[in-house]
Amino acid sequence: MSLEERFPELLSKSSPTQRVGSKPLSGFKKISHGSQMLSLDNAFSIKDLEDFDKRVKERLAIEEELNIVANLSWMEWQ
Repeated sequence: MSLEERFPELLSKSSPTQRVGSKPLSGFKKISHGSQMLSLDNAFSIKDLEDFDKRVKERLAIEEELNIVANLSWMEWQ
């Protein structure tokens, strides 16, 4: 059961769950990133993170420590 199903008072038209797949707003300009944006799809263990770190370092041909930003995502499996 989703958060909005549990608490219908939280549901609003501006909620991202109600806008998925819509066209971007016209006020935004396209940009190009100065460096490649590498992403980790899913990690379920420390080894997954270590493997990702290794792949990034190999791809960028570097050995120094990386600063990585991550977002924790919790999914309720039914």
